[in-house]
Amino acid sequence: MWSLLLMGLGGLLIGGAISFFQQKKARWVPISFIVLAAMALVAAYLMTLPGVNQPAVDLGAPAVSAHPATAGPALSPPAPSDPHTL
Repeated sequence: MWSLLLMGLGGLLIGGAISFFQQKKARWVPISFIVLAAMALVAAYLMTLPGVNQPAVDLGAPAVSAHPATAGPALSPPAPSDPHTL
């Protein structure tokens, strides 16, 4: 879905660049619109590649369960023989 929005944004930016070019605005305005449009279109293309929505690095974080019965030992109460408990 984000790739479609970025492609639409790229199209609007290209249209704005053409419009500003026809209005004989300062040269940096249509050039900046073209650069932004190219960035949006490249980002849209990159988002269509497989593996983009997956994290680049697995930090080994444990999965958090919403159900207390399936929670791991990090969410269990401390053992009664623990001297650091209150």
